[in-house]
Amino acid sequence: MLLLETHSEHLILRLLRRVRELSADNLKPGDPQIRPSDLSVLYVANQAQCLEITELPVTEDGDFAKPWPQGFFPERSTELY
Repeated sequence: MLLLETHSEHLILRLLRRVRELSADNLKPGDPQIRPSDLSVLYVANQAQCLEITELPVTEDGDFAKPWPQGFFPERSTELY
């Protein structure tokens, strides 16, 4: 198990891409296999002096099952397509 805190949209998008590639059977030899069950994406926001944690489940096709709070990163479209 690995716990990772990041503000890197590139890292999040790359993890989603690996899930999508595995789902589409499009991984190159040696690429890591990442399944939605391997990830737990938590969005943490400071709301009125307390933390609000939103879980963002990952779908089999490498997307979020719920919208990203406050919108997602503008780089998303180039990493997805």
